[in-house]
Amino acid sequence: MEKISNDLEGRILTVKIFLNNQDFKITNIYAPSGKRNRTQNHTFFDNVYPYLNSNYPLILAGDFNCIENPLLDKHPPIKTYAKPQTLITITDNLNLHDTYRTLHPTLTMYTHHAPNSQSRLDRIYVNPTITPQNRKFFPTLFSDHDLITLIITLPYPTDNKTRHPWKNNINT
Repeated sequence: MEKISNDLEGRILTVKIFLNNQDFKITNIYAPSGKRNRTQNHTFFDNVYPYLNSNYPLILAGDFNCIENPLLDKHPPIKTYAKPQTLITITDNLNLHDTYRTLHPTLTMYTHHAPNSQSRLDRIYVNPTITPQNRKFFPTLFSDHDLITLIITLPYPTDNKTRHPWKNNINT
C-alpha cells in the first residue's frame, strides 16, 4: 500500500493499493456535518475532486454526512430535502455507483442512529469495473455510526504489467 495524499484537516485520506495484479485507488472521506455546516459541506465536496482524479479503479467511502434519497435513506422519511448536488455531480462524472443501492435498490437500512431519527450517511461508491457482492452493517459500541463491510469482485487487469515485490537483500 502506498499513501498518496491527505488533506490538512484530516477529512480526506487517499491510498493506492496493488491487488490482483492491478492498482486501485481508495479515498475515504469525513464530510462536515450539521445544519450549520451546509455551506462548509458543499465547499468540502467542491474541493474533494482532486483527491478522486485517478487512472485506476476508484473506491470512494466514508461518512458523507448527507443523504441522497430522503425517502429511503432517512427515518422518519422527509419529503423536502436539498439533495447534495455537488456530491451527485461527482459520482455522476466519475461514474461511481452506491454499492448499497446497487445491491438493494429499495431496501431501507441506516448507518447513523440518533434518538429521534436514523440515516444512511455512510456509503461506499465504486466504479462499474468493481462488482459489489455483499454489504453488511454492524453496530458499534463507541459510535453512533455502524461499521460497514463490503465484499467485491475485482476486475481482471487490462494490461500484462507485473510487479516484482521488494525483497530484502541479505547478501550485501
